[in-house]
Amino acid sequence: FLPRQDEVFPDREHFGRIFYNQARLSSLAIPQIALVMGSSTAGGAYVPAMSDETVIVKGQGTIFIGGPPLVKAATGADVSAEDLGGADLHTRVSGVA
Repeated sequence: FLPRQDEVFPDREHFGRIFYNQARLSSLAIPQIALVMGSSTAGGAYVPAMSDETVIVKGQGTIFIGGPPLVKAATGADVSAEDLGGADLHTRVSGVA
């Protein structure tokens, strides 16, 4: 949830610690499982991408670095959140879920 991202990445002096911890736990054969039931945007998009298994709720979950407003501003293209990073894309194309 983008407005609360400061609670997910709270380590001001050690930004990236969550990614380090996730990689270390995975290297110890502790499975990393992500459930995407909303928007995983910007830095939050890396967590499901780095997970061993990711479940994404169709029509509800999205994973992308920049959402539709950013795509619109950068390219002028209109794209839906579902088309940009929804369940269908990540199960059929990217392989994240």
